[in-house]
Amino acid sequence: MKSKVVEKKEFRKFVDNLINSDFAVFGPTKKENPPAGQKTKYVFSEIGSYNDLVLQYNTTLLSPKKYFFPQKETLFKYKDNVPEEVIVEKKKIIFGVHPCDLHSLKLLDKAFLSENPDSNYLRNRDNTVIFGIDCKPDEFCFCKSMGTDSAVNTDYDLFFTDLGDKLVVDIGTTIGEEILKKHCKTEDVNELDKKSIEAQKCGKDSGFCQKLNMDLPQLSRLMEETYESKVWEEIGNICVSCGACVFACPTCYCFDVIDNQSLDLTAGERVRTWDGCVLQMFAAVGSGENFREKRSQRLRQRFYRKGKYLFDRFGEPGCVGCGRCGRSCIVEINPIKVFNGIEAYLKLEKYNKKTLPAVRQDIKAKK
Repeated sequence: MKSKVVEKKEFRKFVDNLINSDFAVFGPTKKENPPAGQKTKYVFSEIGSYNDLVLQYNTTLLSPKKYFFPQKETLFKYKDNVPEEVIVEKKKIIFGVHPCDLHSLKLLDKAFLSENPDSNYLRNRDNTVIFGIDCKPDEFCFCKSMGTDSAVNTDYDLFFTDLGDKLVVDIGTTIGEEILKKHCKTEDVNELDKKSIEAQKCGKDSGFCQKLNMDLPQLSRLMEETYESKVWEEIGNICVSCGACVFACPTCYCFDVIDNQSLDLTAGERVRTWDGCVLQMFAAVGSGENFREKRSQRLRQRFYRKGKYLFDRFGEPGCVGCGRCGRSCIVEINPIKVFNGIEAYLKLEKYNKKTLPAVRQDIKAKK
């Protein structure tokens, strides 16, 4: 891997040069000025100048997933029963993608491209250049436990590490290298830069306050043993099935498809929209049955998708530890606490099964 150093003033020029190029440039920006006592929220949106870009941010409300798998997307149109081409968007660059979100895109690639390639997702992927940036954890992050805190072996075109007065950029692809050479003045990485990167990594590692109480490979096996556990009923009684968690999640890819037709049936469009397994009607069918009618069943389905089903299918968890669902949940259901909680609950259930017969026998003996 090649690495270069970019001075902050050169980086500013780099961003502005790209904005004035053939690319549409997107990145993390402030959503709005928060009310007193509330934290600033960030979103990925198109930027008009370097001043719009915020690289020191905790997370965004939605991940960059929305640029590859949009919340509402026209799959095709037709008029007079003749299909019309869906316009291909301008090539774009997404700045400031955190390592966990880079890992989430890898999982989406497997979901959309591995077996039956989705042409719309592939088109969006091919038209996008990704620039990642390292980050610092906050109280909701647990990406280290999920193995997604580092961008090593993760697809990106360029990846930046902010060292204060300069940035170190790792070059991931030929396209990234060409863009960097064309639009930015760089220098070679020296030994002091390498030490600064290592010190920053150590500081990041020590900043995680949330973590799994088990090794990651154990998570799938743990989930398998707790399918019938009463813990899901207890957590399900708290959940309100609002869907905030699945819509904020960078790896959820469930969708609904709607056909909008004209009254004379000669024109129309097919639209894909986000959907989610925690929503009440997600598992409802035309005959009136609902295969996951209870909130506890829907909540369990979501966590099994994250901790087991996608793990078993793709070899990596469906959760990247970004913490967005914990931030957005109005009843404060936190995924890391759920995973750790079911481990504790399982131990308690096993303990009770083992000890209760002996206790009962002891009581009988005393009588």
